[in-house]
Amino acid sequence: MNKFLLFSFVFSSILSTQTQAQDYNKGKEILAKVSKKYKSYTTVKADFKSVMNSPQDKINLEQKGTFFLRSNSNKYKVDMGAQTITSDGKKVWTYVKEANEVQIDNFNPKNGLNPAEIFTIYEKGYIYAYMGDEGGLQLVELTPKDKTQSIFKVKLFIDKINSNIRRAKIIQKDGSNFTYEITTFTPNFPLNNAFFIFDKTKFPKVIVTDLTK
Repeated sequence: MNKFLLFSFVFSSILSTQTQAQDYNKGKEILAKVSKKYKSYTTVKADFKSVMNSPQDKINLEQKGTFFLRSNSNKYKVDMGAQTITSDGKKVWTYVKEANEVQIDNFNPKNGLNPAEIFTIYEKGYIYAYMGDEGGLQLVELTPKDKTQSIFKVKLFIDKINSNIRRAKIIQKDGSNFTYEITTFTPNFPLNNAFFIFDKTKFPKVIVTDLTK
């Protein structure tokens, strides 16, 4: 290799390393603002649209719903029309409306995704980088450090003005992906603790399956 080509190679490598560092630092800065903003809220109410796409199984399912969160806790409720999932941080109630049946289980952070985690997901177990602006939103990509995970990549689209996540796309290794778009976002929505407990007295003749016993 002549001196010019060697210099070009070394110079390009240095620029690439610097760019990667800048992308990492900017990604970290953007996500830190998201996390700080979310943690400043007491509660959150958000309407969302979700799309599950699985080319392998030929599935393209669209749903709309609303989630409610108490910040800095595992208390949440997700209403997706056909079913409602409620957690008080100790138990999780999954209510299927058509069957008028509720399943009760112990809360396990490894089972399912607490919607609140999307605001702080970067803090543990992910490598992240700022990938530029797309459609007026800042795109930060997260890659799991644990390569045994089924998740290949998470893309977060963030409003640069208010640091709120507007859209999240979870890409699985099998080619399927899940997209969640937040259509309305209301911080500090009035919610009491009883809201995060399933009250079976409000559902006459509900069938209860208790897996906690």
